[in-house]
Amino acid sequence: MDWLSRPQPHRADGRTALWHARLHSTRGGDVPLRAFAAVPDRDKHLGSGSLSDRNRADIVTLTSRTELVPPGGPPIQVPSASLQSEQFIVTPLGASAHLHGVWEEPHQGDEDRYEAAGRQYPNLEMYDHITGLGRDQYVRVVTRGRLCTRHRASHVAEFRRVFVTDPRGGIVAYLRREDRIIVKEPEVPYQADDYPHAGREMPFTSLRVTDRVTPPIRQPEPASKQPGSDAPLIDNVAFWVRRDDDGQDYQFTLIGTDREGRKVSFRMPLIYVPDGPLVDPAAPLPGGGYAAIDTETLVRRLLGEKPDRMTGKVNGQVMAMAQPPEGVPGSTSHPVDDLTFELHKVGTPFVWKANVRVPAVEQFTGNAGYRGVRFNDTYLERAVDGHPAGAYLDLESSVTVSIGTEQAGGVASPRTELKLITAQAGVVPDVYRADTNFDNIRKLFAGARLLGKIPLDEFLQDVPHAGTARNLDDEQIENILSAPDGVLPAPVLRVRDLQDGQGKELRYVWKTRLGPRVEPKPKPDEPRHRRYRSTWRTPC
Repeated sequence: MDWLSRPQPHRADGRTALWHARLHSTRGGDVPLRAFAAVPDRDKHLGSGSLSDRNRADIVTLTSRTELVPPGGPPIQVPSASLQSEQFIVTPLGASAHLHGVWEEPHQGDEDRYEAAGRQYPNLEMYDHITGLGRDQYVRVVTRGRLCTRHRASHVAEFRRVFVTDPRGGIVAYLRREDRIIVKEPEVPYQADDYPHAGREMPFTSLRVTDRVTPPIRQPEPASKQPGSDAPLIDNVAFWVRRDDDGQDYQFTLIGTDREGRKVSFRMPLIYVPDGPLVDPAAPLPGGGYAAIDTETLVRRLLGEKPDRMTGKVNGQVMAMAQPPEGVPGSTSHPVDDLTFELHKVGTPFVWKANVRVPAVEQFTGNAGYRGVRFNDTYLERAVDGHPAGAYLDLESSVTVSIGTEQAGGVASPRTELKLITAQAGVVPDVYRADTNFDNIRKLFAGARLLGKIPLDEFLQDVPHAGTARNLDDEQIENILSAPDGVLPAPVLRVRDLQDGQGKELRYVWKTRLGPRVEPKPKPDEPRHRRYRSTWRTPC
């Protein structure tokens, strides 16, 4: 490799070139180039250019072949490769060059080791640069990262020289930047080990992003928001992907595979997170640059800017909100209007809340529509089979059940709040938890009286839950109700057609055990004799 130049000025087309030199490969073809240092504290009159300080540092790390050895450890295996120069000419007016570089992904477990060796973890993936006499004509910078859903992606920033007519006369040339996100890993599976609740908070086993390339998007941090008109753009920050034309969130199209193998599509905005260390755009340093910030902290701040921003419209598609019990397929499926996602950390999305249709509630109230739900705490801890009633969702707003004495066979007037959506027992009150106190169950029948006088709650006995409530048909329910020792360990809400075919009958049945009266506990500030002064007597 050597330099070729003319010993004398050269005249052509009426112009005289005083001096220039061209880098030449003695073997022919492209010339390999390596960078050994980046110019610190660039003169502000040079402008920020098309490369950020981090891009320049990455080019040095990836091309210099300098051995990086962190203290107390072996050398880092840097994916080094030289820049390829199709043309490299230096002149008194500046350089004319065609440069191209591509690098493999560094080992993701080496982030701390790069820092210990005094370098930043490189995230530069591809670099193309075409200049003419010192003026950039085309620059393409591709950096590695991922979406907040863990899908591997790249951030592409392209700079093109654009010539426009100046209203005051003449032609003005400027660099126009255009950003895009390229999704490199369309589908990501989610395993139980990824989540604190074994994945029960995530109803999808995988998510596929169908968008391979976004339209032009807003720059990560527009220069107008930075201190100083000539401050460089900040690219090493996480950011919401927004459309460049109107600034609105770009709606990625995702296809989720639920617990029963259904494909469910929806659209929602996502956050792009660059690989490697990030900076805080809200914390400029006095000497220039920005303070470092933890990735999770920055992403958490972005999520807090607008609560429920990661909401996807499902538009009534049916999906399984939980893994159904064995032998009861479809028992956890609902038509879903929307899903709101949150992140345990970057790469582990989960459903925070949803709006679903609940047929059992619709049959009871007669009002169709979507209802807000969240995952039941006991279900998250112990799965459907670990909940006494097989619950998996909680209604955000409970449904009041108040049945008059004449509708309850003249025996009792129960009034309660339906809260839990179960896989096998319809919708039941929120008293059937794995660690529930039986006093909570008595509250279900507070005020209900047998024969109009006997307080039912004072005679209820604790019934051990024999597994979850089964998906019983009408005949099985009748057999339990008629059997002297039959017990339904949890309430069952059922709707059946009347025999004459003229309507439907709502059945809300629960058969427990009665025993010796349990004396109510006096209130702490109430004398014991006052609490028991009023009692009832059974008629002879």
